[in-house]
Amino acid sequence: QIFDNRKDYMQDRYIGKSLMPVYKRHTIYPREYLTDPIILNYVNDLLDLTREYLKLWGVDQYYDINLVDGFNLQSYKPYQIYHNWHCERTGGTTLYRSLTFMTYLSDIPAEAGGGTEFQHHDITVSAERGKTVIWPSDFTHIHRGQLTETHEKHIVTGWININDSGQEPELNPHG
Repeated sequence: QIFDNRKDYMQDRYIGKSLMPVYKRHTIYPREYLTDPIILNYVNDLLDLTREYLKLWGVDQYYDINLVDGFNLQSYKPYQIYHNWHCERTGGTTLYRSLTFMTYLSDIPAEAGGGTEFQHHDITVSAERGKTVIWPSDFTHIHRGQLTETHEKHIVTGWININDSGQEPELNPHG
């Protein structure tokens, strides 16, 4: 619903010196979270899911999370692809990115491509509407989009910041 309401605002995005757009993008900024209940619910669900992940690792009391940046709605036509291997934290303005998230807004059969490949993990995540994937933003999770010749691909993607809560982790006396 958010995607359909914002389609007219999407702008072409290029990679390097490409003469053809690779995808269309519209950025939703933090000030919009409070004015649109659908966006606010999505952000809250995303942060709740991430807090559960931190709890699973036993570090939830030491770190707090938030979204500082806007996140992107992106649209790819058949044959459009962000094919470059990349990570989401490369220095300068991206140093604060701790985790990357992506929610697929369209279904693409696995045999038709359209998913996301992770270079060092031999994993390809298929594009299934409503599926959200969260991964570390660093070089350990270099990834790229997978080509689809037959389907449009729509995603939400952005970054989660992990902040120190100020509470010191306890030292393990046995290890």
